[in-house]
Amino acid sequence: MSFNPNGGDFTPKTQTVPGGKCAVEPKEPKRKSYIFEGWYYKDENGKEQKWDFETPVHADLSLKAAWKKDAGEVNGTAQKENNKTKKKETGNYSWEGEEILESNKNGEVITGSGSSKESTAKTGDTADFSMAFVMLAAGGGILTLLLHKNRKNK
Repeated sequence: MSFNPNGGDFTPKTQTVPGGKCAVEPKEPKRKSYIFEGWYYKDENGKEQKWDFETPVHADLSLKAAWKKDAGEVNGTAQKENNKTKKKETGNYSWEGEEILESNKNGEVITGSGSSKESTAKTGDTADFSMAFVMLAAGGGILTLLLHKNRKNK
């Protein structure tokens, strides 16, 4: 079984499946401004059908990724949706979070979610200096110890 990502960000490895066994569903590819709809094949009539990975494989198959234009994106720019909480599912995991939507000074819409540890610092941002303070205090302590030892030896 081979896979055509049809514009997706990676091509899953070709699978050799013994006759009558099921193929393993690969990780979903990603494509900017599109939503992955599944893996499709052409049936005996030439009509595209979505492949069910619980169906046993009996012949060589080539599956092609199907995509739907993301309705939340227009001309590559995300549209504001009143900061609604969205639920997303990936594999066996799901998460809920609030999408952060704001405009930069050029009027471009910025989207994203996550913690501050995942973001890039901007001018005016402050950082946690606790580790730097600990390092400075430890260095000062070592320096004091060395100076005290030096005075005893004189």
